[in-house]
Amino acid sequence: MVELIRGKVFRMSPAPNAFHQDVSTNLHGLVWQYPRKKACKVYHAPFDVRLPLPSASQTEDKLDNVVQPDICVIYDLSKIDRKGCNGAPDWIIEILSESTAQKDLTDKFSLY
Repeated sequence: MVELIRGKVFRMSPAPNAFHQDVSTNLHGLVWQYPRKKACKVYHAPFDVRLPLPSASQTEDKLDNVVQPDICVIYDLSKIDRKGCNGAPDWIIEILSESTAQKDLTDKFSLY
């Protein structure tokens, strides 16, 4: 899997380790309980989030930003399509690891 940030391809590390998966599963379980009473959806990686640049007119065949947050919550259900989410989710959880923390806290944070 890869992420595309400002037109640059970032290879995602090998499959997440067991600790990362435990954290992700526990958080997803907690977050998933809330939307049952609200009109929103909760997704976990791998799930593509397409983030167009505000000043650029991007088309589906030329995107500059496609990321995969660990967990995301989307209230505007019109953003969800067969390819994932088109636009920023309302809530994002990134589980930091030493290998991805810098990218998650700088590059991806500025896009969201």
